[in-house]
Amino acid sequence: MINPKWYKTNLTAFSLFNIPEKSGIYIFLHEHKVFDLVLQRDVLYVGQTNNLKRRIKEHIAQERNSELMKYNLSSICCYYTKVNNEDLDFIEGSIYRICQPPANFICPPNSSQHWNPEDFSSSDLH
Repeated sequence: MINPKWYKTNLTAFSLFNIPEKSGIYIFLHEHKVFDLVLQRDVLYVGQTNNLKRRIKEHIAQERNSELMKYNLSSICCYYTKVNNEDLDFIEGSIYRICQPPANFICPPNSSQHWNPEDFSSSDLH
């Protein structure tokens, strides 16, 4: 069973210092807040990379995705996890199929592994 540890960060230049230069999966979420209380989170984008710090920094510095550009950076948080290269497609593909993020325009490659709902729990993203 794959059980990655997820880390949350805001999309600020300062927060980039803590993101590792390792391969992994990252997810952008829009947080709907009322009086600073998060009432709902929407998955906007899921991606994989061989360098989390570089790729997330690229999103902040030079975003071209029109769906992501609709949101103020302060309302978007990022969850990321370090993942072995052989698990990248499986984890990204599973999250993509479950959430169908609006900012992902192309479906990730099909994984040869079968998705098992017990491998993931919704509480892992909170």
